[in-house]
Amino acid sequence: MSFITKILRNPRIQSFLYLILVQGGNFLLPLLTMPYVSRVVGVENFGMISYSSAFVVYFTLIVQYGFEFTATRDIAVHKSDIQKVAQIFWSVTFAKSLLFVLATLIFGFLLYTTSQFGRDKLLMWLTYLTVAGNLLTPMWLFQGMEKLKYVTIVSFLLKASSMLCMFIFVKQSSDFRYVAFFTSFGIFIGGVYSFYYGIQKFRIPLLKPDFQIIIQRLQDGFSYFISTLTIHLYTTGNTILLGFFATDAEVGYFTSASRLIAVIISLIMIPMNLTAFPMIGVAFQESIWRGHQKLLKVAAIVLGIMLPVCSCTWISRDFLIQFIFGKNYLPASECLLWMSLLPFIIGLSNVFALQGLLALRLDKALFFITLLGAILSIALNFRLAETYRHLGTTWAWLITEIFITISAIAVYLYAVRQKLKITTQ
Repeated sequence: MSFITKILRNPRIQSFLYLILVQGGNFLLPLLTMPYVSRVVGVENFGMISYSSAFVVYFTLIVQYGFEFTATRDIAVHKSDIQKVAQIFWSVTFAKSLLFVLATLIFGFLLYTTSQFGRDKLLMWLTYLTVAGNLLTPMWLFQGMEKLKYVTIVSFLLKASSMLCMFIFVKQSSDFRYVAFFTSFGIFIGGVYSFYYGIQKFRIPLLKPDFQIIIQRLQDGFSYFISTLTIHLYTTGNTILLGFFATDAEVGYFTSASRLIAVIISLIMIPMNLTAFPMIGVAFQESIWRGHQKLLKVAAIVLGIMLPVCSCTWISRDFLIQFIFGKNYLPASECLLWMSLLPFIIGLSNVFALQGLLALRLDKALFFITLLGAILSIALNFRLAETYRHLGTTWAWLITEIFITISAIAVYLYAVRQKLKITTQ
């Protein structure tokens, strides 16, 4: 057996590769459609699509509720006990169903009582179909059972089919709602398939969920939900706040640049976080010094990747915007000029905050830092977006990420220093 074959048969390597496939479906496939869609629908409609997506994200968070962390962890612990797996599966599914009903009521209320969110109700409802897809997608089940192969392949193929439909049916600017429909429908069908396949694959028996267990599930996921919600207040929240001060075109400029940056960061950092975090956690369990050294090695890898990426993005910003989105989006290159620093900054933040602070069990410190970052972001957006529109929102995002990264590094280094002092005494 060759060395490469041995590596590819490693379960962790396989999980990493399948997660790369998931990220390809989530980010690379939309990037392939962007050059076509952005040109056909126009800047204003592209801004509306992006705004509806940013708004719906918050309702997806309500339904997810941190179960991708807590349920994955619990499934992994009990994966050899199918009755326990079934109990976890159905309790999480019913908890998500209750949250979906709540989210839908809130969504409908905001849609029909506010002019800002209800400008294009059909577009919003078509986008909201992604929330239903998330309700049905038990990715946490497949991650916990370490069986990601088939569900990720099917998910990728469905998203690729959605992409193909956009090229076929989106022919003029008035077809912009089709973009939301095909994106959402692919996610929804993927959710239906993965829900059915998960039950059949793992032979999960139907169980009547215990109400007390459902409440316990909600309690377990609450801290993760609040932390994730706080993070989104200074990421996707930028787009929401910009929409109150700027035109749809200006929202389109900001979101086109931010989507490009999000693809770059997510494709590199999400798989790395999911694979590096367990190794760093194990190293910290052995000793603080060993964990610290392991984390610094990961940080060096991230820097080695992100610095060239930032440089290339900065140098080629005008070309990237024109090539991907078209010449009508050229004002977005002003945003990309500043956003080109974000892969480096967010990369460091991921290492020291999401990996370092969590490995040291400093969850409360991380939450406090992100909460301050969210408050700072909202304050900066109200001040800068009103005056400088899409460029002001870009500055607000950049300043917030710098604050969070510096704070996370400072707290991490202080905590390591204090723990090393204790162990050497």
